[in-house]
Amino acid sequence: METINDVLSQGNLQDITEFIKKANLYDPKTFEFGDILWLLKEKQFFIDVVRILRERKIFKSQVWKFALVHGCKQEFYELLEGWSDNISGVNSFLYLRVGAQGLIDKFRPTDYSPLINPRVHNIGEHNHNILNVDFKNMYCDFLRYCLEKGDLGPSENLYLACYLILQDRIKEALLLYSKMKDEDYRNSALMVIQYDYLKAYLSLYNEYPTFETARTLSQKYQNYHVKNWRRLFGDIGNQLKEFDSADSLESDTAPEKDKVVKKIQSKETEKLMNKFKAKIE
Repeated sequence: METINDVLSQGNLQDITEFIKKANLYDPKTFEFGDILWLLKEKQFFIDVVRILRERKIFKSQVWKFALVHGCKQEFYELLEGWSDNISGVNSFLYLRVGAQGLIDKFRPTDYSPLINPRVHNIGEHNHNILNVDFKNMYCDFLRYCLEKGDLGPSENLYLACYLILQDRIKEALLLYSKMKDEDYRNSALMVIQYDYLKAYLSLYNEYPTFETARTLSQKYQNYHVKNWRRLFGDIGNQLKEFDSADSLESDTAPEKDKVVKKIQSKETEKLMNKFKAKIE
């Protein structure tokens, strides 16, 4: 059997791979890749062919494209790197699903502590300018990651709510939080406490003057075994005590009470969110 057509008409898949090992694949009279593409839908055959071509230092994107069909990571990376000099390869992606099983998922939140968003000066028409350059870059990466992923899961919504708060975009964070479901966070011990902290924090904005959720959760975690988390919820509890102390004053001290409320909803509470940010890994 001297040509690929001879093998296709008389042989099996093993005969084809043996032919590819030895034949002159650059001679169109002997071999054309287009003649075997339909067979590459068989995963094992695809893997065998790619292995042989790799050993022979031959790259054909039309063959490697079947990595997308089979979810083969290594072959997909090779496809990206060999496709064009204008494609930087897999490093250009933060999230990309390859077939049914392959997955690129490289976004990792980073700790920027302390990250206090200055409120003293008017920063102009765009009230949500991000003055911390590192956080701005990380937030842009996160947005690109979300765009590449498409459908956001519970963890992405949690990160996004936190990032919105760090930009003083409280109304947007509250709107996002209103769409989050408790049951989505109950299967992970780490995520549930992060989510509970977010709930307690936002309670200081949307449950005035009772702050019921913040009170319940700060009590729930007052004896929590992880010191840092116990301290975070304790800080919320202390601020609630400060509010209650002002609430018990006579009406002629109402300005003092208002001052405490504003404090709860400003820098002191934002510091807690910075600590919360550092916990998301």
